[in-house]
Amino acid sequence: MKIPSLGWPCTDGKTFGLICFEQTEIKITGQSTCVADEEERPCTWYGFTFRYKNASPHTTIVCRWINTSGGAEVNPFETVNELTYSGTFAFSFGPGDGMFFWPQYSILGFSEPGEERHYSSTVCYHNDKKIFAFDRVTVRPVNSEDELIVLDGVFEP
Repeated sequence: MKIPSLGWPCTDGKTFGLICFEQTEIKITGQSTCVADEEERPCTWYGFTFRYKNASPHTTIVCRWINTSGGAEVNPFETVNELTYSGTFAFSFGPGDGMFFWPQYSILGFSEPGEERHYSSTVCYHNDKKIFAFDRVTVRPVNSEDELIVLDGVFEP
């Protein structure tokens, strides 16, 4: 399997998968919404996408991530982990050539002054062979909710 490109996609809040530009710093602004633990919340969507060639049927990629600040691991239905600093996820695709997109989101949260930047690193493997890796920085606002202006249900710092 050959993976010629990796990038950060953009979204209009309804469609996903287009690569806007390479982006490793994601500002969590709450400009969109997502469902987490069966509750709609302000969040920021991001993710990664890549083109693949010559994939065999049911190609599986396993990714391992670490995060310096820790946080809750949630999905649309439940909180999986209240506080975690690392984890794994896996996805499958194939056969042949194509484009793959893995959407991710962070719920709007606030940081203490000087603690706005949160670092994470992800390494992905196929058959125990490293095929790509990326680092990301998420930046959370310092403001409290009391200092935010609410416009049509979206928080604006």
